[in-house]
Amino acid sequence: MLTRNRSLWFMWILLGCTNTQASIEFRKAHKGDLPGLFQVDREVTDEYFKPLYRNAYSHLCIGQDPDFYLDKELKEDIAWFEECISLESNYSLYVAVDGITQDVAGLIISHKEDKTTLLIDLLLVCKKYRNKGIGKELVRSTIGVFKDVQTCVVYPFGCSENQTTLNFYRSVGFKDLGPADVDKEAYGIPYIDLYRYLRLDL
Repeated sequence: MLTRNRSLWFMWILLGCTNTQASIEFRKAHKGDLPGLFQVDREVTDEYFKPLYRNAYSHLCIGQDPDFYLDKELKEDIAWFEECISLESNYSLYVAVDGITQDVAGLIISHKEDKTTLLIDLLLVCKKYRNKGIGKELVRSTIGVFKDVQTCVVYPFGCSENQTTLNFYRSVGFKDLGPADVDKEAYGIPYIDLYRYLRLDL
């Protein structure tokens, strides 16, 4: 059963998605979506992540050779998507699908870090489908999958070039709690030097 605060949050986010295209369907991903998932991943990687790595992190390995790291990530994502769809996975993979063209418009992957905390691992929306409420609806959909979740967290890149992403999560209600002081590394770099910690209390 949802708490009163969580019920209010769901109502707020639902009302905020009224401009979502009527033709968009939000559902759990299945194997038939895999080609579309790969296409979205490649499109957003080329359009967004490559210049982000190059411009914001030129002093780090990911900025000095972004193609190498991004190609490696794309290959790993193929296996990850397949795992998320399988019954053995602890991850939830939801998609936004255009009901007219059957194109995958966006995707979200999340998993429970502990009994009450949900972590958003990846959220991608194709360029032509942005600013239509799809990202917000994907966040709402993935939170609704898990029981007993009290907090949702995400670790977006913390550079100034990533303000659009940071502003999106703030618009959904996430609080920016500063650098991600988490005992993890990515690309051999501590999280605190790469990411911010954003949290939504439900």
